Amino acid sequence: MFAMRILIVTTTFPPHLNGQATFSGNLAQGLVKHGHWVGVVVPQRGWKLKVEEYGNLSVWRVPGLPLSLLRNELVWVWRLGTLMRGIFNAVQPEIVHLQDSSPLCRAALKEARRRGIPVLATHHPGPEIWAPYFSWLARYFRPIVAWAAWRWMLSYLNRVDGVVVPSTAAAQILRQQRLRSPLHIISCGVDWQGWQAQPPVDPRTVRQAWNLDPDRPLFLYVGRLDPEKRLPVLLKAVAEVQGRPFQVALAGEGGMEATLRRWVSAHHLQDRVQFLGWVPREAVIQLLQAADVFVMPGDVESLSLATLEAMACGKPVIAARAMALPELVHHGENGRLFQPGDPNDLAIQIQWFLEHPETWAVMGERGRQMAQAHDLNHTIAHYERLYHQLGAPEVSPLPVSGTQTAWGGARFSISRILAVLLVVLGALFLSDMYRAPAASASGLTLDEMRTAVVERLERLFEQRNGGAQLPDGSIFPWQHLGGPVRMALFARGHGRMCPPLILEWQPLPTWLTEGESGSPMVAQALVIVESDLDAKRLQMVWQPHGCANLSEVPDSEQSLLQSYKVLACQVSPAQEDPDALRCGFQVLEDWVQSGITP
Repeated sequence: MFAMRILIVTTTFPPHLNGQATFSGNLAQGLVKHGHWVGVVVPQRGWKLKVEEYGNLSVWRVPGLPLSLLRNELVWVWRLGTLMRGIFNAVQPEIVHLQDSSPLCRAALKEARRRGIPVLATHHPGPEIWAPYFSWLARYFRPIVAWAAWRWMLSYLNRVDGVVVPSTAAAQILRQQRLRSPLHIISCGVDWQGWQAQPPVDPRTVRQAWNLDPDRPLFLYVGRLDPEKRLPVLLKAVAEVQGRPFQVALAGEGGMEATLRRWVSAHHLQDRVQFLGWVPREAVIQLLQAADVFVMPGDVESLSLATLEAMACGKPVIAARAMALPELVHHGENGRLFQPGDPNDLAIQIQWFLEHPETWAVMGERGRQMAQAHDLNHTIAHYERLYHQLGAPEVSPLPVSGTQTAWGGARFSISRILAVLLVVLGALFLSDMYRAPAASASGLTLDEMRTAVVERLERLFEQRNGGAQLPDGSIFPWQHLGGPVRMALFARGHGRMCPPLILEWQPLPTWLTEGESGSPMVAQALVIVESDLDAKRLQMVWQPHGCANLSEVPDSEQSLLQSYKVLACQVSPAQEDPDALRCGFQVLEDWVQSGITP
């Protein structure tokens, strides 16, 4: 086969940590190793075009506006037509390979059609992964959105010369949606030989480098922290597992990270769950080697490169019995499957691995053997043959579809109407997100949030002086008081000023108790907490007689108490303001997450 000039267009590319980015990077590098010239077009945040040259690999990072509210890696690129014409003139590709249905890829498709260049599209997860982002829609609107999303997707896929999917499950979905373009199944591939050549690492050393316990079993997830990955299912399962101590590490970042962190903190799972954040590629390799079991809770995976890499590394896998994952994980052979979306079943599978450590190596070795069928060299060879098949015949430019109208010859098409519809739905989604209560955004109920407020106060005061103490170091004399404690929280930070949060606690939270056998000593007092994150000030003062006189309060505290006491005593806890609770919770959460010691 002769060398070709290939242009890959994608919305994500290394160093991004996700399946499409990893596949695009592996494909580009693999094709270069086989003697081809490869150009990659990928958006970046910024204002200037950046071209990176690596021998026969040229990466064009085009400027765009970040759309992080929708998804971390999304970037809106402007002047697409002009941009693509310039890139095509410079690259002179013989074949164009698209990785998604974004406006960037559609602009490349249009330019390729104008020039008569054959186009191949790899179909990664389609509209099915968007479902979690539209869960706020009423049930009877969701089928309409799904239908519109698929029409949008097919308006793109049906205009290319060939569509590639990485699994049988993904192919079945496209056939059900009546795809007209020729369909091919080619695994995304894994650098199996590269994984076998990796030098061994000391698991204890790697774990300690990431602040993980070197002795407890480690369950690892690698990927984006986004809704379609179903990580809340994993966290709920972790909370249910009993018995042997273990730990779960989440390597990656995404739109749900803050929500997941809050959930872990509210359910006191910090000892079990560790967030590693963005992890460099080299460190991912070491973490996989140091892990005991890999976990993939997502239920819309068209293949899951992260799972394939864990298998190539010789790790057993727990995965959802959904989409393409059962094609990789055979229950009882190289891992275990659980019912998608069922944390109870996932907890059972985690528990099973904890009780059967003797199976880890056996299942891991079987997975390593199974991953060899997905060797990246096979994938590159399949794509080369497909490129040459598509590039052999002369491809004539296709006209732009549309219907002429009486209004000045403007073109209207189904795809454009659907594009407008999706933009409107996206705007509704964003407006709904901004209007939604913070309880929904955090994943906590108001009761859970109320408890979490006290838990965060406990943590913050322990950071400062080792417990629930007065600024001078003396202990609150709760044991001398006989009624409920009223807590008034006045919080501000990061540009927000919270309404007063008034809570009454009876019995007292455990961190405010003094007494034997762990039974709470019910007290009657007014506790006032001033939390100012911007000024890095957190103060706590108390009045043992509740809303009575303030004669026992030191003069130095008079101004603080006088300014807050009237509000604290006039508001009944029965009139608790949910907005005050949400706002106060968020300010205290910001304290905890900032790592600032008050």
